[in-house]
Amino acid sequence: MSNLFLTRKYVAPIIGIIAFLFCAYYVLTNFKWIYILNTLQEANWLLFISGGIITNIIFFLIRSLRWYCLLRSLNVQVPFWRLYFCNAAVVCLTIATPAQSGEVLKVELLKQITGIDRFSGYASFAIERLADLVSILSIAVISISTLASFPVKTSVVIYVWLFLLFGVAVVITSIKNAGNETYLGQLIQPLKSCENSLSSLLNLLLLTIAAWCIVAVGWWIALKSVAINLSWIETFALLSVTSIVSILSFVPGAIGVSEVTVSESLQHFSVDPATAQVGALALRLNGLLIILASTMHWLYWKMVDYRRIKRTSKS
Repeated sequence: MSNLFLTRKYVAPIIGIIAFLFCAYYVLTNFKWIYILNTLQEANWLLFISGGIITNIIFFLIRSLRWYCLLRSLNVQVPFWRLYFCNAAVVCLTIATPAQSGEVLKVELLKQITGIDRFSGYASFAIERLADLVSILSIAVISISTLASFPVKTSVVIYVWLFLLFGVAVVITSIKNAGNETYLGQLIQPLKSCENSLSSLLNLLLLTIAAWCIVAVGWWIALKSVAINLSWIETFALLSVTSIVSILSFVPGAIGVSEVTVSESLQHFSVDPATAQVGALALRLNGLLIILASTMHWLYWKMVDYRRIKRTSKS
């Protein structure tokens, strides 16, 4: 049993290392760096920066509103502005950690400054992740099924989508049958209260889809700034496939993996290889812009809000 546990423990890191080494080698040896740098110098940086900042702030607001509505459905009252800064501050960790696992730290951060119940916090995080999974897979199915040029067969995507939906159904059934006396039952008890509210689940789904749409707008603007014009369906297909591959790669920040996926996908949208590589680097810079915006939120919260809360708790 211990050997099996150790094997499973090292599977994800091994997969991540192999994927990173392969993709990094591909990027370093196959990307036309001189052409990429020259093209980036001629990019529309005003459009890139302004569009990135606006879409990032809207994305933070929508994700925070989703968390706010979700916590309210779990009978947890937290001021919206605190959720906003907690959410925005951990986005940089979400992007930089394997499988975007760093987002879980927002629960501990919120517990530290508000005293929120840990079970409610992690239950809300689990619901958010489940909603993200269903949404991005649905976007992938809808977008890819309308694109005959995309290399992934529609039937394969649909089968994977149905399989994961079946898994979601199994999880939900397990939640319903879990006893409250077990640790799992205590952890998912808040989920049961949310499950009984149809309006809460509908709001959750709509806000999740809206957040992904804003991300797609940000990607479209980033590509537009380097003279890559995609249709909205192509943008959604690119976003969904890249996100899924990046998460499954277990590579922190999907470094290399994202660039290879984007460049190869763009070539199937009639973009020449060199320009597709420029697009991949533009989206990487867009990710760095998100990290910068998240870090600025963290610093602001650290300097202003955290000190005020500490002074209030001491008094």
